[in-house]
Amino acid sequence: GEFALNLLKEAKSIYAINTVFATRMKEELLPIQDVCSKLASEFDEHKKFSVEYLGIDTSFNPSLDKSGSIAAAIENLEEVRGDFGQCGSLSAAAAITTSLQSI
Repeated sequence: GEFALNLLKEAKSIYAINTVFATRMKEELLPIQDVCSKLASEFDEHKKFSVEYLGIDTSFNPSLDKSGSIAAAIENLEEVRGDFGQCGSLSAAAAITTSLQSI
């Protein structure tokens, strides 16, 4: 929601989405991944539980309020003309999806 909005405001353009998302998402997620990996290995060391860390789901979840809407966030991009669903929206969604899948 708000994080996506901030990322898209920072990107300003569809062409910058991949760079901004890759950089900022990694900044936010790598520390969490480190903690999760460490916990999984500690559980395994003590043989109490068999825990396998499989990674972080980077997808955005739908927000219940307008301020957290990914659609509203996409409307901030230079190439999107008007409301979500208008010219540029699909390209923006594709760029976001591609970027998230590459992390």
